[in-house]
Amino acid sequence: MLILLIWTVATAFAISFAAWKAFGPVVLVLTRSHGVHFGDLVAAAGAFGGAALLTNRLARVPDRSSAAPD
Repeated sequence: MLILLIWTVATAFAISFAAWKAFGPVVLVLTRSHGVHFGDLVAAAGAFGGAALLTNRLARVPDRSSAAPD
């Protein structure tokens, strides 16, 4: 459930940043008045990269080789 929340927050951040701030040059024109800015890509990469790192940390199986034998 926590992993789902992490990715939901990351997606909401990326979408809200793209809708709120036009930062940097346009790298992809979608229509005459809409496009993807360089800042949108940076924000999405940061949000999704952070979510991927947190997911990796939460989903990692502990290494049992260093644990004391039973």
